[in-house]
Amino acid sequence: MTNLVFFYGTLMTGFKRRGRSRIEAKLAPEGRGSISAALFDLGIYPAAVPSSDSQVFGEVHRMLDVDSVLEASATRYAEGWPQSFGDVRFAGSEEGAAQQLLALDTTPAFASGQLGAWRPKESYVYVAPRNQSNPINLRRDGTFNGVALFDWSSDLALTCAPNWKLTGEVTRYNPYGHTTERRNILGAFTASLFGFHFSHNFSSLVRPCWRTGC
Repeated sequence: MTNLVFFYGTLMTGFKRRGRSRIEAKLAPEGRGSISAALFDLGIYPAAVPSSDSQVFGEVHRMLDVDSVLEASATRYAEGWPQSFGDVRFAGSEEGAAQQLLALDTTPAFASGQLGAWRPKESYVYVAPRNQSNPINLRRDGTFNGVALFDWSSDLALTCAPNWKLTGEVTRYNPYGHTTERRNILGAFTASLFGFHFSHNFSSLVRPCWRTGC
């Protein structure tokens, strides 16, 4: 597990962001650095997503003290989401709809959104005994000490840091980008149906399985 943190954009030194200033005393600068990622404009801030053909430059700092943490969570993203375009509704005649579906089926994966669209896949939360003083101090109690940072680069994150618990996983998105199947920590599946031009979730079913038909 690493205790290094990477800052880019306005979280870098010199921009005096309020969120950064609150943890400044717990950081030791290591120098300049970069990550294999691309920036996407989300309006109020740029989001960095993994990319093998571009670099995002910033600063590397070492966390001196990962204590007094009230909550810690992490989300893994993935870009490979195979689609069943039979869910898509086309306007016009039945023959015209069939032609449009055929055209969509033969569209390159990046153009159809099956690749290149980074969406949430796995959610994690940090679980450990919380600090409690005697007598109880509601202003200071309830925090974690010695939090092991989530290792984004390893598939063995839960083995290396068992306090990180997987809470859920998205297993299917529809062609419109909505979550249609997810699995919770117990392994139970939940499927969702969308209506009103695929804009609103109007029905959910617990414990189905799209791929095996159970």
